[in-house]
Amino acid sequence: GRSFPAALAAGVEAMQLAESLGTPDQAALAASALGLAAAVVGDRERCEQAAALLAGVDALERRMLGPISLAYLALNEGRLDDADVLYRQIAAELPLGRGFVRWETEWVEALAKSGRRAEGAAVLDRLVEGGRRPDSLLRHEYERARGFVATDSARAHAHFARSIDHAVSEGNPF
Repeated sequence: GRSFPAALAAGVEAMQLAESLGTPDQAALAASALGLAAAVVGDRERCEQAAALLAGVDALERRMLGPISLAYLALNEGRLDDADVLYRQIAAELPLGRGFVRWETEWVEALAKSGRRAEGAAVLDRLVEGGRRPDSLLRHEYERARGFVATDSARAHAHFARSIDHAVSEGNPF
């Protein structure tokens, strides 16, 4: 697999090339990948650059990748209140469970880490209405979110252990 630094460099180059060629759809595609990769490694400048480009995109799901990236960056930097504000803005425009990038479990994590476990559980309940995990939500992400909102440490541990097992079985190296 590719390293994140290589992905960031390729994303910046692809976005700049697409902008110089006047192909906004390709620039937005590159910005989508760049924003998420930058959020993972904590590159605020690149994340904000990608989000700024995505803010002008008409397609809702693509446009929301900017705030999703910024919220993930805030979560990773420990700015939990900032992450929550962004996730609430996203949820106001993009219904939970909709879109090709799952962001809701990170919102659950941010709420739980900020001492608002019940709010995180409510977000997870909204995502899995009817008690059924949506197919678009990977099993390891679902179990991880359940671990964050578990009310006792034994249950949390069991959910986190299942999350790791599912991630390994799904080929996720993280």
